[in-house]
Amino acid sequence: MYAARVKKNPQSSLTYDTDNEIKAEILAEQGSAKELTFTKRQIWAGLSLLVLFPIAIYLILSRGLGFKEIGGLFLFIGIVSSAIAGKGPQQICDDIDAGMRDLMVGALLCGVASAIAVVMDKDNITDTIVFALSNALASLPPAVSAIGIFWEQAVFNFLIPGATALTVLTMPVLSSLASLLDISQQTVVSANAWGGQLTDIFFPTSGFFVATLVIAKVDFFKWLRFYTPLMLILGVISSAALYIMQAFNIN
Repeated sequence: MYAARVKKNPQSSLTYDTDNEIKAEILAEQGSAKELTFTKRQIWAGLSLLVLFPIAIYLILSRGLGFKEIGGLFLFIGIVSSAIAGKGPQQICDDIDAGMRDLMVGALLCGVASAIAVVMDKDNITDTIVFALSNALASLPPAVSAIGIFWEQAVFNFLIPGATALTVLTMPVLSSLASLLDISQQTVVSANAWGGQLTDIFFPTSGFFVATLVIAKVDFFKWLRFYTPLMLILGVISSAALYIMQAFNIN
C-alpha cells in the first residue's frame, strides 16, 4: 500500500526530501552527462560478477571462511570488476575510500550500541530487570503470561540487541518460569523468537540496524514513522497466535 501510494504520488514518501538530495548529488557527480549508457567494458564487468559471486559463495561454504576472509574476498571481487570496467588504480582507491567513509559512521554507531549492552551486563542491571519482569509475569494466567513474555522480549531487545545474547540471558529464567506457570516450552520458545525479532529493526541499540540506516541514508525517526504501525500489527497477530497456541495446547 505504501509503495503504491508513493508510486502514485512521490511526494508522499517519508524520504522524499532525502531522495531529492541524493539525486542532486548523483547529478552533480555526473556533470553535464545527460544520458548514461553501458560501455562494452562495463558489460564485461557485470558478466565477471556473475562468475565471481558463485565462486565466492562456493569458497565460503566449502572452506568455512570467516568474516575477515569474506571481506577480503569481496574486496578482491570489487577491484577486479572495477579494473575490467576500465577504472584506473587511483579511481578504484577513491571509490573504496568513499565506500569506507560511509561505512565508518555505521561502524562507530555499532560500537556505541554494543557499549550500552556491555554497561547493562557488567553492572548487573540486565539481571535485575529480568528478575523483576519474571516476577510480574508470574501473577498472570498462562495464556496471558505467554503474551507478556513476548512483549517482554520485544522490549528487552533494547537492552540486549541480538537474538542469541537475548536467548542465552533470558531463556533459563523464562523456561523455569514457564514450567511453574504451566506454559508449554514451545510457546515460550515462540514468544522469545518472535519478540526478539519484532524489535530488531526498531531500537537504536541494534548495531546492524543503525548501520543499515546510515548506509541507506534513511533518517531514524522517519523509519520509526514507517515501521511502528507495521510493528504493532505484527505484535497483535503474534499475541493472538501465542494465545491460541497456549489455550489450545498447540505444539
